[in-house]
Amino acid sequence: EMRPDATNVAYMFAEQPVGLMSASRPKDYRSGRLASYMEVHALASHPGTEGVGGALIEHVVNMAQQAGVKGIVRLAPLQPAMVAYKAMGFERLQLGQMELDPSKSDKWILQNGKWSLAKHADKKYIEAFVKPD
Repeated sequence: EMRPDATNVAYMFAEQPVGLMSASRPKDYRSGRLASYMEVHALASHPGTEGVGGALIEHVVNMAQQAGVKGIVRLAPLQPAMVAYKAMGFERLQLGQMELDPSKSDKWILQNGKWSLAKHADKKYIEAFVKPD
């Protein structure tokens, strides 16, 4: 679900959106304080594309880095998508949630203060096509 109170991001190709993501830093329901992670509420990419989901995850990891939560991201994926998230370094938590801490994953590298999937480290085009709302 794309949330109006979240950051909604589109990955554009040839002036068309081929990926969408909605993410925010939630509040702890008990304390009311901001959580120590960013949460992805929705992520979708066109089935004919490759690398769009990874580019959007890179974007939210860097949002989490800028927010002071060390790049940590959580999401609750559909069962068929869990394999893809695991391949990006996400680990299973309870209640169907997964969490990525890029500092604990060999799939991520930190260069010049920005996180990148190691397999995308030399691809500068990825960041250029991610446009926040």
